[in-house]
Amino acid sequence: MKRFFLMWWLVIALLLSGCGLSASRVETPTGEPVPTPTPSGCGSSASRVETLKSWSFQYNEGTSDYSLFFGLADKNDKPLSADVDVDIRIVNDADEEVYAGTKSVSPDDFSYYTSQAAGEQYLANVRIPAAEIKAGKSESGKVYFTVYKGNALRFDEVNCDALYCLPIEEVQVTFDSFPLDLKVKDFMGSTASVIQIQGAEFKFDKDYSPQLTITITGEKKSSHHHIFHTAKELNYLREKYILEKIPDDQLLEYLKLEEKRHELQVQERNIREKRIMNAFMLTVILAAIVAVVYSLHENPTVLISILYIGGILAGIHVWNKKK
Repeated sequence: MKRFFLMWWLVIALLLSGCGLSASRVETPTGEPVPTPTPSGCGSSASRVETLKSWSFQYNEGTSDYSLFFGLADKNDKPLSADVDVDIRIVNDADEEVYAGTKSVSPDDFSYYTSQAAGEQYLANVRIPAAEIKAGKSESGKVYFTVYKGNALRFDEVNCDALYCLPIEEVQVTFDSFPLDLKVKDFMGSTASVIQIQGAEFKFDKDYSPQLTITITGEKKSSHHHIFHTAKELNYLREKYILEKIPDDQLLEYLKLEEKRHELQVQERNIREKRIMNAFMLTVILAAIVAVVYSLHENPTVLISILYIGGILAGIHVWNKKK
């Protein structure tokens, strides 16, 4: 019986020693972590997976490929590895699907990775060669993926951002034949100046933030003087322009309208001048009344008489005006 228990404890010790190894992390000179495989058979069953966590996406400049990271955990939130499949699709901000494919993940694809935000994590690294992702019209977008394994495991589709790392199409700019004359019009529709474009070139920089720069070369060929005019000159130019454009059968009607417009302008000017004069006279009268009241405030009898006479004269004026 003792021999049986001794053999049983030896078997348990061997099993525990086989699952007690952990993956170490080695860094290349560029600082990118290189995974050290976890021994197979240590937590690699898909049936034990309960949680999908810590997913992210990045571009690896040193290896010219992309990495989709995610972690798996059991019901106790203990990280583990497993054989799973991953359906991946990438859609950029221009609503273009630039990648769609399925990747198989094994325990060898799991390792420890460190970030400033999350610290050290045990993650799967799904690599996508840059050549497999099509160039599009936007360098940012969303990475959608689904983790599953047959009928044993399936998570809902999740997504993460792909920021400023997706390939973008080259830009082609075509120009008309040169030289090209551009006519600059004034407010009357006449040509104020002529600018001749003699050539153009462009430069497209798609590193980090795409930018298109167009350089145009040319010169000013001609221009008309007297761009700024007085009010009389502008009025003359206006009448000249209208008389050149108006048909002969409508000329008489136009002259009548112009005469009416001139009469309205004269009436408006007269009314404005009359209002200014009335305001001035009212101001003078009020000032005179104030002066008289102030000078006679010690002689109320004379002041009352003057005010009485002034009121009578004002009443007579109003009466005559109504007639």
